[in-house]
Amino acid sequence: MTQAAEIIDGLAAMGAPIEDGDRRLIQDWTDGRSLHELTNCRGWDVLMRLMQDLVTDATRNLLSVKPSHADVISLHATATDYASFADMLIKRVGLMIEDSRKPPEIAKKGAAVAMRFSGTEPLPGL
Repeated sequence: MTQAAEIIDGLAAMGAPIEDGDRRLIQDWTDGRSLHELTNCRGWDVLMRLMQDLVTDATRNLLSVKPSHADVISLHATATDYASFADMLIKRVGLMIEDSRKPPEIAKKGAAVAMRFSGTEPLPGL
């Protein structure tokens, strides 16, 4: 079970109505938190280097042929697509991490209710 599913199930068990939009917010929030953890691992740097290597190799392949070569359009498309994908992925991960810095309101309400049930105080910021 994913972290988002656990949170949604917990909210449902407390009787909290959960709209589809709230489910999406919880999923995005937990995904962003997971990505933040991933970016702090050494493997993330390896993944970024591998992506950059793909872009560099595709660009070298493109530059290694004459503009009149039959494959130049295909090589150009490959280099452009690799670069666009890498750029979009890095930007999207960054945005998801940034958006996950604050929990969605439904998660805050659920945490506050859970804390009241358990007799403890909610965490700061919730």
